[in-house]
Amino acid sequence: MHDWTETPAQVRALPLRARTEYLLRRFELQPRKSLGQSFLINEGAAQLIAQTAAKPGRPLVEVGGGLGALTVPLAGSGLPLTVVEIDPGAAAALAWLLVDLPHAQVVQE
Repeated sequence: MHDWTETPAQVRALPLRARTEYLLRRFELQPRKSLGQSFLINEGAAQLIAQTAAKPGRPLVEVGGGLGALTVPLAGSGLPLTVVEIDPGAAAALAWLLVDLPHAQVVQE
């Protein structure tokens, strides 16, 4: 049994694979084939995609945030970020992960 004492900031600091595994366990999630879910766990690819997407002075919208592989580095840019996630479980995990970042919001839609 786990007491889940880690803060969102501590979890965001984990390597991507460990962060993904943590969120899957904590929120009791599994990839849903019906939603075409698969979770990116390549840290380098996630960083490169996020760096390419973040343009100074432009707000960010991420569709299908999943478990935050791109969300975390995008949020790290400091730009306004809206993440849209259809899966209620993944949306809850993302909302918890970003709870202390006022420039980032999750929309479960």
